[in-house]
Amino acid sequence: MTNDNFSIRSNQSHAQTGPGGNIVGGNQHNNKKTNFGGLVAVIAVIVVAIVAILAGRAVYDKVKSNGLTAESTCAQFLQAPQDEELSAIRNIGIEKGVAGTGSPLALPAISYDCSGEPNARLGDVIVKFKGQF
Repeated sequence: MTNDNFSIRSNQSHAQTGPGGNIVGGNQHNNKKTNFGGLVAVIAVIVVAIVAILAGRAVYDKVKSNGLTAESTCAQFLQAPQDEELSAIRNIGIEKGVAGTGSPLALPAISYDCSGEPNARLGDVIVKFKGQF
C-alpha cells in the first residue's frame, strides 16, 4: 500500500491524502469558462432593431410630409424639386378624387396652369383637371 500512496502523491505533487485515502488539496483550478456569445448576439439584435426602427421612421416621415399640400400656392409648387411636385400631384389628386394624376401629362399641364396663377392654391388647380388625364 505504501507504493500506491507514493504513486498517487508523485502524480499529484501538491495533493495530500486525507482520511479514508481521499486526495485533498493540490492544484484545484476552476476551469469553468464564461461564454458571453449569447449575450453579445442578443445585444446586437436589439441594436439592429433600434436602428431599423429609427431609419424606417425617418423614411416614413420624409415621405409623409413632403411639404406640398392642397393649400400650397402654385409659386411654392413651381419652386419645389420635380420628384416633390409629382408626389404632391398624386397625393392631392387622390385626396381630391381626381383620377389620372399619375399620368405623364399631369405635371406639365399643372405646371403650365400654375405659372399663370402663382397665388392659386395647388389643390384648386388640380381639381380643375378632373377627368382630363
